[in-house]
Amino acid sequence: MKKKVFSCFIVLTTLMVVVSCNGGAGVDELKRQVDSLENLNARNQSDLDNMSSFVAVLSEGLDTIAKQEGTLFYTNQGPEGTIVDREQLKKNLESFANTLAEQREKIRRMTDSLNAKGANMKKLETLITYLNKQIDEKDQMITRLQEELKQKNANIAQLSGKLSALSQNNNSLSQKVQEQEQQLSKQSARINKGYVVMGSGKVLKESGVITGGGFMKKSSVNYNDLPRELFTQVDTRTFGGMQIPAARPKVLSAMPSSSYEIVKTGKDASEIHITDPEAFWSNTKYLIIQTK
Repeated sequence: MKKKVFSCFIVLTTLMVVVSCNGGAGVDELKRQVDSLENLNARNQSDLDNMSSFVAVLSEGLDTIAKQEGTLFYTNQGPEGTIVDREQLKKNLESFANTLAEQREKIRRMTDSLNAKGANMKKLETLITYLNKQIDEKDQMITRLQEELKQKNANIAQLSGKLSALSQNNNSLSQKVQEQEQQLSKQSARINKGYVVMGSGKVLKESGVITGGGFMKKSSVNYNDLPRELFTQVDTRTFGGMQIPAARPKVLSAMPSSSYEIVKTGKDASEIHITDPEAFWSNTKYLIIQTK
């Protein structure tokens, strides 16, 4: 992600030169490049959010299945309870079958919805296939238990023992879903990292954050070789702004001016408030503020 952002700014720098020579044509090309980058960032974030939401639903569904599965044969949760009678077990199996059908339908609807949005489902295909397979196996087990329950001398305690292998499969599936959740959480943390630095123009130039400047010359951000160790890492989802020890600070990085506001709070103090986080971080993940 960072490499793509840096590459885009190399293009932007080149286009600035083109703009000075070619006028309107250069401006149009610059706008197309910026729009392309914004769309890429938005698409990556949208895919990640969709996958995270999908896995959360799967996890919730597994909890529902496991809870109901654990009470099929007992009046209370767990083996410590009293074994149910034939009629109650019959009702429990029917209810469990309905729960599995609901979960299968929920998976189908969410999969169709994500496909319709054009989301990248490759990372979830294995998990979805595995989950559907487990639901099918549970359906088959319910059918066998229902058939055996119809027998005159059916032993409910023995039927309960036959369910243990199926429960182990459910535990394995829950672990896979949990691993997927952790992986998506790490990806989300990476994609939502932002970096902040502020200082005087002199300090920023000496540290290599900006280059150029001087008499009648405008300084520019050194995106190709930023000293990242000087930046403070933030979460772009929760970072709403910060205090700045300057009366008239300047945002040097390419944040859209419509996505934030700077409010003076004192003689030599102000605050930056991010009003549109998605737009604010759309061009770059590096916020650079010049204090004087």
